Formats: sequence, C-alpha cells, structure tokens
Amino acid sequence: SSFSMKLKVASGLAHLAEGRFLQAAQQLTSIVPPDGSVADEPIKVGGSFCSAEDVVFYGALSGLATLERPHLLILLEMPGFLELVPPMREAVQLYCRADYPGCLRTLQSIHHFMELDMLLAPHLEKLSETILEKCGTEYLRPYRRVSLPQMADTFSMPLDRLVVILTQLIGKDEIPHARIDCRTQTLERRSELEPKKQKIATKLKIKAMEQQILDESYAMMIRAACLENEVQVDRRKTGFHHARRQHGAHLGGMAEGDSDFDDDAEMEMEVGNPEDAY
Repeated sequence: SSFSMKLKVASGLAHLAEGRFLQAAQQLTSIVPPDGSVADEPIKVGGSFCSAEDVVFYGALSGLATLERPHLLILLEMPGFLELVPPMREAVQLYCRADYPGCLRTLQSIHHFMELDMLLAPHLEKLSETILEKCGTEYLRPYRRVSLPQMADTFSMPLDRLVVILTQLIGKDEIPHARIDCRTQTLERRSELEPKKQKIATKLKIKAMEQQILDESYAMMIRAACLENEVQVDRRKTGFHHARRQHGAHLGGMAEGDSDFDDDAEMEMEVGNPEDAY
C-alpha cells in the first residue's frame, strides 16, 4: 500500500541518515514491486519530498556497499527500477560482472553530485571507503597471490594507499589467511587447509617432545639409581652377553653349568655411562 511504501522509505532514509547502510539498503530495496516499477510521483516524507529517483539512488548505493551479489542481481533483473538512475545501473552491472575498477570509476564520475546531497554528504567518505574495501575484497577472492603494484595500477591508486587498505582488511579478517610480503610486494593467501595441517604438525611435534622428555627423565632416574648403588655398566660387555643370551635362547637354552659368569668369580665392572644401558 501507499502508506506501507512511505513507511519503508522513511525508515530507509532514517537509517541512511544515521550511517546504517545495510538497514537502509534493505528498506529502500524492499519497496520495489514484482514488476520492478516505481511510482514517478514524489513521495512525501514528513515535511519534505523524496522522488523515485532518490529512492533508487539511495537504495542502489547502499546496496553496493552492503548487499551480496545475488541480491544486486535481483535488482538488475527488475525492469524499470535501476533504469531511473542510469549511472547507478551501470555501476551495479559492472560490480556484478566483477569489473570492480569500472564500478569505482563510474561512482567517481558522479562523486561531485553526491557531495551536494544533504543526506549523503556527511557519510559519503565512509560509504565510498566501504564500497572500495568491498570491491578490493571481491577482486582478491579468486587469487592466491596478487602483485600489489599491478593491483594498484588496476584500481588507479597509489601503492602506499593500497597497502594501508589491505592491511586494514587483513586486520579485520575480511581477507582470511592472507599476508603481505613487502619484499616481493605481493599479497599471498593460504589455503583454508594449511592452518589445519600446521595445527596437526604442531601437535605431532609436541607429542614427540613429550616422549623425548620422558625418555631423558627415565634415563636420568636409571643413572641416579646406579650411582646411588655404586653400579657401573660396561656397555660393550652388556651388549655381548645380551647377544649370547639371545643366541642361547634361540638354540633351546644353554647347557647346565654354562653361564656367562662363573658363580665364584666376581663380576667385572668397567667405568661406563649408566645412561647407555637404557
């Protein structure tokens, strides 16, 4: 109804005046009927008038900053809606075609008109920055490595400014798993599986370190026990007699009276490292 439309327009303008671009886009694009047509007569909101072109312009501009591509495609498919503001229709088309530099150039061509808009002027800088960040994020989405000088040339902006913008996006996690290599002047994005692989590798390293600490602790306990009981182990003899015992067990056991040491003889000990016995 006419009253419902006026209410949505008033709500959208209020959100836009407060800098809530997502809510403004949702309200201003929801008044479009199925056939896409918008009334040509001005819509009276409070003590002022809002034309159909204003509704389309504010809705499309806020939508470029906040709405997803499928929603913008729906607006393009509605006949008679974006045709009311050709520059905005062109900007939305270029964005949906992934021509983000072209979209930004189109918006820049009408920037001086937007500066004269009393409703947009206070939020124009933030709105333009949001659209620029969104275009940059979408531009990087299909790539794993991008040359920053080439990207700066594509977007027609200084390299230093581009680095600042990308740094802010990485800090806000808008570009996940990304880092900037200042030496090669490239931005690299890791696969989503790489952090998981690194996590698994770290767990394995911790497990190996834990086992090593247990082994060393056990060896120290053996050495302390040997020193306490004044026992010294000859590594060479230990290995030799151990081999003989294994050989004898393999042949069915040693004969009676055949032993490694004579019962009446004293065990010969030589100085050695007790940890070698472990």
